[in-house]
Amino acid sequence: PGWVDARFRPAADRRGLLRRLGLPNDRPVLFTLRRLVPRMGLDLLVKACAQLARKGRAFHLVVAGEGPLREALEAQAHAERLGGVTFTGRLPADDLPAWYAAADAFVLPTAELECFGLIALEAMASGRPCLATPAGAISEVVGRFEPRWLARDVSVKALEELLDAFLCGALPVRDPEELHASVRAEYAEENVLPRLVHATLGDE
Repeated sequence: PGWVDARFRPAADRRGLLRRLGLPNDRPVLFTLRRLVPRMGLDLLVKACAQLARKGRAFHLVVAGEGPLREALEAQAHAERLGGVTFTGRLPADDLPAWYAAADAFVLPTAELECFGLIALEAMASGRPCLATPAGAISEVVGRFEPRWLARDVSVKALEELLDAFLCGALPVRDPEELHASVRAEYAEENVLPRLVHATLGDE
């Protein structure tokens, strides 16, 4: 469905969540949740993060999800000497709100064929910025909340520049509760469903 359910909201205790999930609290955590297939752009993300690490940027990358590219992505991270990365495998659906809310930012590095982008809305409803490539509908979905969270194009260099700007504090930061409220105002079920019914059935 094209709406965000109420489970996705900012954490009351992010430090507690980081401890519970086994994540570091001394550096920014970048979280992505994808099926590990070529169109998701995860190879671009690993390359961009490796270049940032070589520049001395401190962060920890979490790649969640399963798919046929997992072994290749892990090998790529090793070859690039990207030490601060965790591949979690598939996460239970009930655990997803905690992972979104614990991270400093959600990263959506899609290379092609992205449709509506519900995953971006879930991240922002959790109070976290969504740093994304402008693939498919993502420009519209993310851009209506913060255009500067979008990379200039779908490339390693553009993704590296976007993440570098975030890690350096050069991107706008939204108050988590304010961002949550903005997303819910547009994409809560009680707001989306009447519009959908009207669009399909009219006024009757």
